Amino acid sequence: MVENIKILIADDSELMRLLMKRIFSKWLNSPIVIERGNLPDTLELLRQEAFNFVLLDINMPKGDSSPIR
Repeated sequence: MVENIKILIADDSELMRLLMKRIFSKWLNSPIVIERGNLPDTLELLRQEAFNFVLLDINMPKGDSSPIR
């Protein structure tokens, strides 16, 4: 199994974040999963830290995340 994978889950739905976190926890050995629920917090975190994967809801509150692509 792959270890030390760092994943950011950015979605305004707490349920979606929980489901994705559970899925990755079953697939990967001890993933580091960080969650954010709005675009400003997500952008701030992306400026500060590097991630192996980012799962981004393209329709989040407090802004449009489509320019991040």
